[in-house]
Amino acid sequence: MIELSKSKAANLLAIVAILSIALGLYLIIDNGNRLSSNPGLSALHASAQGEVVFVSDSYLHQLDAQGQRQHRLSVTALGIDGRVAALAMEARGQLLLISDKGILYRCRFSPADCDELARLQLDGWSNAYALAVDESRGRILIADSKGHHIRALNADGTIQQQLHPNDGLRYPNDISLLSAEQWLVADTNRHRVLVLQHRGNESPLIVEEWAIQAPQASHHWPIAARRDQDGFTWVIAANGLLEKGQLLLYEPGETDGHPLSLPDADPAGLALLPRGMLVADFRHRLLHVDPLSYRVSEYGDPALKEELQVLRAQRQQWEQLRLLGMTLIGLMFGIGVWAGWLDFKTRKHGAAQTAMSPVAPAATPRADLFARAARHGLARDARGIIWIGASRDFLRNIKLVMAVSILMLLASLLLLAFYSHSEFPLELLAPAPVVFALTLWLFSGFRKIAIGTDGQRLYIVDPFGRQAQGTPDAFAIAGRRLVMGSLSIPSCSDNKKDLR
Repeated sequence: MIELSKSKAANLLAIVAILSIALGLYLIIDNGNRLSSNPGLSALHASAQGEVVFVSDSYLHQLDAQGQRQHRLSVTALGIDGRVAALAMEARGQLLLISDKGILYRCRFSPADCDELARLQLDGWSNAYALAVDESRGRILIADSKGHHIRALNADGTIQQQLHPNDGLRYPNDISLLSAEQWLVADTNRHRVLVLQHRGNESPLIVEEWAIQAPQASHHWPIAARRDQDGFTWVIAANGLLEKGQLLLYEPGETDGHPLSLPDADPAGLALLPRGMLVADFRHRLLHVDPLSYRVSEYGDPALKEELQVLRAQRQQWEQLRLLGMTLIGLMFGIGVWAGWLDFKTRKHGAAQTAMSPVAPAATPRADLFARAARHGLARDARGIIWIGASRDFLRNIKLVMAVSILMLLASLLLLAFYSHSEFPLELLAPAPVVFALTLWLFSGFRKIAIGTDGQRLYIVDPFGRQAQGTPDAFAIAGRRLVMGSLSIPSCSDNKKDLR
């Protein structure tokens, strides 16, 4: 049963805190769903002639070699089942793309249609993340991230073989061709970029390997890699949740990458142009990096830039609203503590100032008291005092809250261990240690609470272990608290009978 405070301010603050926390949760969930259902610019590919295709906000865009948009097609209208996970262009101008449900399509822009090429067996929960077309051998290479291998398919979509180096791959997120015999692979969860040498039916041979060590300690998860015409290797190093990446440049023969500045960008993909590198910014921007000056500029015609700017502003609004929800929950936690403090001061003041009703003197003979205590299973100590402790139900509820806070602590530790300072909103888990500490303190304190009697005097032990004793008329009842002098305890016990 909920008991309202005698402090109107405490009640008002508690109501505001509860409603605001509910609003904060709504903002987090609603805007989080909007962000996930409206993905930013992700899948990106450029042909050797400079034609560009990419996906943004569930639309497929095609640009010519001068950056002018030629086509804008709805992914849903093309009949694609699921989200586009990766795409690649074939030499004859057709487009290969694969959905997150493992369905491979071959599409055309004019007329706009797609044919299902293959359905990959992705073990129920695996997703394909990268595509490359090996025209010389007439096959399609798919980096199957959660399958931890590279799938080689014939041009008609039939599976040819599964490939991986002898020491294996761990969540490969990107693949591109350096030649007919060599592939560049981003081996994400092993924190490395590989050059693999094709060896027929044997496992590919590792020819080159870079361990990703970005200046930001958490950004060592390569999610995209390309090598340009001058032998420079470009790598996007992300954090554990594959967000907020950093662009690194590796010179030929070097193993240390140099970071390139991309202001306010969240790079998610790379595509090599005849002159320069295209970077897919997850926040709806298509960026061009000059290979000589490393100057960054937006790519595309004015209409495309304006459209992406509108999408970017919308996404920023959703991100800000989600952050507002997180901040609101944190602030309201403080307001709730303030309301509890006001309630505590009001109760303490009432206990000291309000006329308190005396405890009725014991009217039951001592022998009868002990007999009733025995019927309820209450034992006596060496001094003949019958003790009644705190309610078991109350202690059980405290234990439950402690268990939940421990699970939240373990969840945050697991996130940090597996995702390495990820962008997961750890603010949601920040109250866990506070809740655990408070409930531990409450549990240890309420375990000490006890009310006892020997049939003539009352004995109490407060949450701090302090003791007091006296005749019944020396005690007073204020609300639900039993008070004697400066000591007070809540009158909660396992025994529902009055044993006075």
